[in-house]
Amino acid sequence: MSSPSSAPSSPSSASAEDRPRRHYGRWIALAVLALIGLVAYHFAEPIHGTVSFMIGRPYLPGCATAVTKEQTVGELWYRIAEQKCERQTLHYVFVARAKSMMSFMMTPAFVSVDSPVPRSVSKQGERSFFIKVEPSFPDGSDVLEIFMGPSGVPLTVHIYDKGQKHKTR
Repeated sequence: MSSPSSAPSSPSSASAEDRPRRHYGRWIALAVLALIGLVAYHFAEPIHGTVSFMIGRPYLPGCATAVTKEQTVGELWYRIAEQKCERQTLHYVFVARAKSMMSFMMTPAFVSVDSPVPRSVSKQGERSFFIKVEPSFPDGSDVLEIFMGPSGVPLTVHIYDKGQKHKTR
């Protein structure tokens, strides 16, 4: 009679330590990285466009953006940006409360397609400001009033398309 240790072992009776380990973790990690890369590639442009708008440097594919003026007036920081596209030019006035924890978040107070063109922002009252535009409106005025809420967000947003005013909040 032979001892159990001297008997040849069959493949089904081999211990787990003797069998080669399969490394699925590497394949799973590689698949996850590929999925993250695919999602980043697919959504990179919309994310970039949204973030660029939030920081006051709007991005649209095929357009060139330039900051034409950036200044602080009282407690208001503003940036005037111009975006030249193939068929039109977009004009923006982004505002934020100066020296605020949230001053990196800009809010548009003015947007226009082609005209009017914003030139500057001036202070009128404690939370009231004027955006000077060119050319003048048919009534002869060349300023738009914006009111800033306590949080630094404009209570009025002026939107124009080729000189025609759109309804705003």
